Amino acid sequence: MGFLLLLTLFTINSGAQKKIDLFIWAGQSNAQGWQGDAARYPVDDENLDASIKLNWTFFDNESSEGEWVKMQPQKGRFPDGHFGPEVSFARELKKAGYSPAIFKYCLGGTGLARDWKAPGEGGIYDSMVAELLKGISTLKAQGYKVDVRGFIWIQGESDGDSDLHAEAYRENLNQLINNLRDDVLKKPDLKIILGVDEQHRFMQERPVVVEAQKRLADEDQNIIYTSMYGLPKADGTHLTPEGLVEHGCRIFNAFQLLVAKPDSEFNHAGKLKVMTYNIWNGFDWGKDETRRAKLQHWVNTQQPDVFALEELCKYTPEKLQEDAKSWGHNYSVLLKESGYSVGLTSRYPIEVKEKIIEGMHHGALHCTTNGIDFLVVHLHPGSINRRREEMKILLGTLEQINAENTKYIVLGDFNAHSPFDADLYEPDGDLLVRLRKSEDGKGMDGNLDNGDLDYSVISGFLSLPLYDVTRKFTNGIAERGSFPAMALAPINNERHEQLWARLERIDYILVSSELETKCINAKVCNGEDNWYLSDHYPVIADFDLHDSNHKK
Repeated sequence: MGFLLLLTLFTINSGAQKKIDLFIWAGQSNAQGWQGDAARYPVDDENLDASIKLNWTFFDNESSEGEWVKMQPQKGRFPDGHFGPEVSFARELKKAGYSPAIFKYCLGGTGLARDWKAPGEGGIYDSMVAELLKGISTLKAQGYKVDVRGFIWIQGESDGDSDLHAEAYRENLNQLINNLRDDVLKKPDLKIILGVDEQHRFMQERPVVVEAQKRLADEDQNIIYTSMYGLPKADGTHLTPEGLVEHGCRIFNAFQLLVAKPDSEFNHAGKLKVMTYNIWNGFDWGKDETRRAKLQHWVNTQQPDVFALEELCKYTPEKLQEDAKSWGHNYSVLLKESGYSVGLTSRYPIEVKEKIIEGMHHGALHCTTNGIDFLVVHLHPGSINRRREEMKILLGTLEQINAENTKYIVLGDFNAHSPFDADLYEPDGDLLVRLRKSEDGKGMDGNLDNGDLDYSVISGFLSLPLYDVTRKFTNGIAERGSFPAMALAPINNERHEQLWARLERIDYILVSSELETKCINAKVCNGEDNWYLSDHYPVIADFDLHDSNHKK
C-alpha cells in the first residue's frame, strides 16, 4: 500500500512539472474557418499536431465535448471537417518552443453587441468563459501547469451592420477584454491579438470598427492589431484554406512581437540585421492597402533591427510609425511629407542628425541608432549629372560622419550601377538595348554615358572608402539584381522572362571599414516572395558586432 501511495505521489508531482501554454481563440467565421475545408487541411510534415492540444466549440453546433484532443479538423462544415487559422498558429508556436494548447470558441456571423454580449448578460461570451474555466481545470487535473499566454479575437464585421453597433464596438470590446483579464483570468497583462477583415463591405461602410481595434492596440502595449489585407478569399467574406493558413502565421508573428524583449535588451545581443526597400510610390500613393499589408507581413517575418525605406509617397510620421509597429519597431523618422520621401525605422531610439534637402532631388536622411550613423538615400532616377552632384553633397556629409564615428552605413536606392557589376551586363544585352532606345539624345542628363552604364557615382562612394557588402556574398546578376521586380510585368506588358533578362542592381548597403569586417551575410531578396510587393527588391545585411573576424 505504501509503495502504491508513493508511486501515486510521484506521478502527480512529476505531472505537475509539465507546462502548457494556453491560447484562447474566439470570434466569428474567419476565426472559425468557415471555408476551411479539411480536404485541404495543411500537411503536417513535422508531425506537430499530435503534441498540440485542442478544445473546440462550434457554438450551438458541434464541439469536442469539453475534452482536450490533439490538433485536428473540427466537425460541422464539410464532410472531412473544417479548420481555421489556429492550425498554422499553433504549429508555429510549437516550432518556436512553446507547448501550445488552443481553446477555440467560435460562431460565424456573430456580433459582439448582439450575440457575444457584455459579461453577465448570458451571451456567447458567458458560455465561453464557463467552458474555458472547465477546460483549464481539466488540464490542471491532468497534471499541467497552465500558463494562459494570449487571447486571439478575430471578429467585428457583424458589428458593422449598423451605426449603433459600430459606434459602441470599442467600448464593448474593451469591456470584454477587461473582464477576461481582470475578473476571469486575474492576468491584467494578458497578451491580446485583434483582427477583422478590413475589406469586408461592412468595414468599408463603417471603418470605425477597424479604428476601434487599432486604437485599443495603440493604447495598450499588450494588445496588437493584425491585418487581413491581401489574404486570399473564397468569397466576399471568407478566407480560403490557404488564406486561413497564412492568417495563422500572421497572428503568430504578431504574438512574437508582443513578447519580444524590450529594446534595451537588444543592445546586448550583438547581432544586427539591416534592410533597405524601395516600396514603389508609397503603395500607389496610399491607395493599395493590400500590397502595404503584404509587405508589412513580409518585413515582420524578416525581423530587421534597422529598416530604411524609399518612396514613402503620401506618408505622414504617424503612418510610418504604424508601419514600424507592424514589424516590431517603436522608433521611426520620416524625411518629409511631400513628394518622394525616405524614412528610417529602428528597434532602438533614433537621433536625427540632418535632413538633407537642398541640392537633392528626393533628399537624404542622416540618423544615428544603436551607435551607428545611417544615411538613407534615394538619388535622382533620370540624370547622371544630377546623381554626381548629389554624390558630392553626400560625400561631404560622410566625411563629417567619419570624423566622429567609425561605424556608418549608406543605404537605399542609388539609381546607379557598381563597377563590381560591370562584367555582368552584356554590351548588347536586353538592359542596354532597351536603355539606348529610351535614353537616345539625353546625354549626361540621361542614364547612359556614351551608350554605356555610368559607374562613377558608386565608384565615388566606394573611394571614400565605403564597402559593398552585397558583393561579398553574391555572384551574378541573378543574385544581385534589385530591379525590376515582377510587379512591373502587367504595367509594362512584359513577360517575367523579359523583366529577368534586364535585371540590374541599383539598391545597395554600403558600410564603413569597421562594419565591413563585421558583416556575416548580405543578399538581395529577389525571390518569389517579393515579386509583387514592389517594383524593387529589398537588400538585407547581417552583422555580428561582437566579432570582427568575418570575411569571405
